[in-house]
Amino acid sequence: MDGIDITQTHLEQVKSFKYLGLIVNGNNSLEEEIKGRISLGNKAFYANQDLFKSKLLSKKSKLRMYQTLVRQTSGNIRL
Repeated sequence: MDGIDITQTHLEQVKSFKYLGLIVNGNNSLEEEIKGRISLGNKAFYANQDLFKSKLLSKKSKLRMYQTLVRQTSGNIRL
């Protein structure tokens, strides 16, 4: 099936799409979603790596930045 027509509007069939921030696919697998979130977390971490290595910031400040920037970006994935 290439898609469907509803009142003169053609809707194409896709393998996956993003809905409310989540990746939805035909087989209800979360692998793609988890890989995407891990990738976002890695990007956030490495973009701020200089701040995490800085000796000018306290450990408490670094931890709070990590929780805010990295953990929130990755969606707090727990396996």
